[in-house]
Amino acid sequence: MVFVVVFVVAVVVVVVAVVVDRIGHDNAGGGGAWFLESVEIDCPSLGKKWFFPHGRWLAKDEDDGQLERELFPQDMVTEEYNPCE
Repeated sequence: MVFVVVFVVAVVVVVVAVVVDRIGHDNAGGGGAWFLESVEIDCPSLGKKWFFPHGRWLAKDEDDGQLERELFPQDMVTEEYNPCE
């Protein structure tokens, strides 16, 4: 079974460059094991989209037991397009 979770985040500050992103959870509630395939950040006002590949578990009882990780953008997939006006 595959679940796709989409988070929409409103950012007030202008992003100049995305170097690293940290993602994780507190293992609270049911279903505390997440398999994180990737994270994509789209900034239409700058005309840029960053792709952070991952392909690992965020779970105490899976993979290496980590609940939080740093993600780095994949340069070859970083996309630029015409910014929104």
